Amino acid sequence: MNSLIKRFLGFSFGQWSIAMLMICLFSGVFLIIPYDVNQPYQSIISFSIQNSFALFFRNLHYWSSQLFLIFTILHFIDHLIQKSESKIKHGLWFRLVISILIIYLVMLSGFLLKGDADSKQAWEILHFLSSSIPYIGDSIAYFLLGDQTTNLLIPYMHHVATFSIIIIFIIFEHAKQIWPRGLVFVISLMFLALLSSFFNAPLHQGLDATLKGPWYFVGLQEILHWMGEPAWSLFFIGLIILLLYILKFIPSKFKKYTTVFFISLSIIYLSLTIIGFYFRGENWKWENQINKDTEYFEPYNIWRGMEEPNGPDSDIQSKESCMWCHGEVSGFVISHDVQAIGCASCHLGNRLSTDKDIAHQGMVLFPGNLSNAKQTCGTSECHPNELEHINNSLMTSNSGLVAVDKFVFHESNNLDARYHIEEIGHSPAETHIRNLCANCHLGKEKTETGPIHEKSRGGGCLACHLQYSDTQLASHQALSNGKALDSILNYQHPQLNIQVDNGKCFGCHSRSGRISTNYEGWHETLISHKDYVKTDSLRLLNDKRVFEMIEADVHHKAGLQCIDCHLYQGVMGDGKKYAHQEQAVKIQCIDCHSKAFTSTTNYEDLNREEKNVFDLREYINSELGIIKTLNDNVAVLNSRVLNENEAYLLGKFTEKQHPLNPPAEVCTAEAHKNVSCSLCHSSWVPQCLGCHNAYDSEDEMAYDLLDRKKIQGEWNEFIGKYFHEAPVIGVREHGNKLIYESAAPGMIMTIDTASFYNRKGAHAFHRLYAPVSPHTTQSKGRDCKSCHLNSLALGFGRGDLRLDFQKNQWVFNPSFANSKYDGLPEDAWTSFIDQKEMRGKSTRSDFRSLNQEEQNKVLKIGACLSCHSENSTVIKASLRQNFEELVKSRPAVCKIPH
Repeated sequence: MNSLIKRFLGFSFGQWSIAMLMICLFSGVFLIIPYDVNQPYQSIISFSIQNSFALFFRNLHYWSSQLFLIFTILHFIDHLIQKSESKIKHGLWFRLVISILIIYLVMLSGFLLKGDADSKQAWEILHFLSSSIPYIGDSIAYFLLGDQTTNLLIPYMHHVATFSIIIIFIIFEHAKQIWPRGLVFVISLMFLALLSSFFNAPLHQGLDATLKGPWYFVGLQEILHWMGEPAWSLFFIGLIILLLYILKFIPSKFKKYTTVFFISLSIIYLSLTIIGFYFRGENWKWENQINKDTEYFEPYNIWRGMEEPNGPDSDIQSKESCMWCHGEVSGFVISHDVQAIGCASCHLGNRLSTDKDIAHQGMVLFPGNLSNAKQTCGTSECHPNELEHINNSLMTSNSGLVAVDKFVFHESNNLDARYHIEEIGHSPAETHIRNLCANCHLGKEKTETGPIHEKSRGGGCLACHLQYSDTQLASHQALSNGKALDSILNYQHPQLNIQVDNGKCFGCHSRSGRISTNYEGWHETLISHKDYVKTDSLRLLNDKRVFEMIEADVHHKAGLQCIDCHLYQGVMGDGKKYAHQEQAVKIQCIDCHSKAFTSTTNYEDLNREEKNVFDLREYINSELGIIKTLNDNVAVLNSRVLNENEAYLLGKFTEKQHPLNPPAEVCTAEAHKNVSCSLCHSSWVPQCLGCHNAYDSEDEMAYDLLDRKKIQGEWNEFIGKYFHEAPVIGVREHGNKLIYESAAPGMIMTIDTASFYNRKGAHAFHRLYAPVSPHTTQSKGRDCKSCHLNSLALGFGRGDLRLDFQKNQWVFNPSFANSKYDGLPEDAWTSFIDQKEMRGKSTRSDFRSLNQEEQNKVLKIGACLSCHSENSTVIKASLRQNFEELVKSRPAVCKIPH
């Protein structure tokens, strides 16, 4: 056993170790010229693309160093097993023990010289550990690593000189030779040359979010992960070095125990290394990495012929090989200029190979799909925070949608439960979502080239940021017609920018609440596309739905786009997980339409992301104040505050200045302090009732929108009646504070849940209203009677609501018959003023209809409006003074029901 351990192919491990060291030293000499300590990472990329010989010597240098470390460890273990340390002089044994630390340092300094993402993290860890040494830590850290302002010169000098020279002297003193046996050297050189020709040395190109040190350092990273005080690891390293030195002086009869101890320690460290290397992912989270594709070791022949670059000479050709063939591609905006970031930053592939087949391995056609965004848009060098925010956003998770649907199907009683649409199963509610709703989430893959259109869904980052100009559309059409990319003259690549027009929102937001269509003034009808006749008042969408023109939002008429008001933190998310969309939205009407702009910030106080967006849009007047939202203090970057009472909003597309007018006096009156702006200023909201959902178990043409495949059985929705009228009054409960907001029928419908299980049973009936933000804003608010004398607004449903003066009581005659399920009129939300239990429910846990006390309070004003106009003295007075006191002073002829 000893001889087997001691000898490898007839030579000691020490011989193989010396051979690997010599090859490592001489190959390192050939790297001095192409390597640039001022631009370490870029210089490696450059010679990897343009200089096969330099790449070969880098590979040779790397693989020989790894094998040098392995054979040195085996040689040391051999010493322990043979107990030969007792024959070594004290001073030499001390130097040999110290050389273990020196070898570790020379290996780590070489790892740092890559200058890639892994190396930068390793530098941070080593700097932290060394600087934590009491009293002298900062000096040692600077001596070994320098600082971030001195590039990598200090570790470079230690790697090529200090540590290497020390190792050579100690080996010569120990082995009495510097050159290995000739046969050992030849075999080592041949093996390493073959290995270096087909396997590149590791280089983290930023396409993988997982950061790790070299394999011999990963075990220490795992230890640091579990230690409460990482600096203690230095104490244990020092203790191990001390124990190794003392080993020489331990009596022979105890040495077998110490040998077992050190070998066991090595096995434990090896186990921790395996755990760290194969079972740790991004941010050191527990994740199986065994079958994961890695960018570190890419096997290919570096000696394959290199083609001449295509297109104009450029520095980018030395940064990645893609531009050797695609150097003439244009059309990019400055933030994604290919001359700055290259192709592989987005499309992946092998940026170091000039061979087409190898260069295209691992490419993605649609970077920005959330399935690849970690390696494309969301890398540490690009938009990591934004990607984290998007992954937690409701547009990705659809959590509120899933929670409400499961509540409706009685699969959950918690409307605020958190879900992710891609993790749902196949229950009735979840199958309902898969059949009818699961298209509209950002995780849905974009699989077809071309611009975003009305029927587009998903696409991750591309869903909003992919743009095509006319010339880019022409290039796209050429590709669609089968032309090869490199054969298209002056190919124009589509742009990725922050000019997100309304069309990007339309695909998803023309459904459900129809916000996109509402904003433009279009209301959905029951007209069949077969009966559609093109007129100015009708519109046919690509999905065959027919809309009629009602009245557009005043902001749309002014030329404002969705993103002019909606902030990126509210759209893309801010990293927090919300239950429903109204919680995630940051902007409110009162942020811009205020009597006094007291909540402001300035350019200097913006955070990194906000400054990036501000600069990217090339905003001017940075010296002016910027409005901050009342919700979470988010900066409205396209706003400018001239003084406390004057501000404007800058159109992100038009750059037009839109004055921000203060609210009317009636809006800020005491009587309306808890009334939301949209409740009065929304001219209409789409409303529907009488829908029915049933499951067809025999439908073989059904489609699972989530798994994107045909299935057996499908939920079908049968449309009821459509209306466009002013919103209903709903009550949002914020602790002890009540806010009156817009509401509309969310679900007045039946669901045939029994059909899913193929058994008989009654239909489930729901009368659920939902809070809405109609996006049909008008400058002039609704008149007083439309709330105080409107049965629909009060939640009773459509009909005739009047005050019977003789009986001094309210009378209501509904337009719709009572439902057989709950006895309320078909379009009602709640019961007419009586003592019955409130039967109207909501799709939110904190949102409800008016209760009886609140109904009576609203109708007291309605009683006055039955005789007095809204411009009368008494009605205007009711806005400014205590209404109850005003009622008490009324003349006897005025009757108000109690």
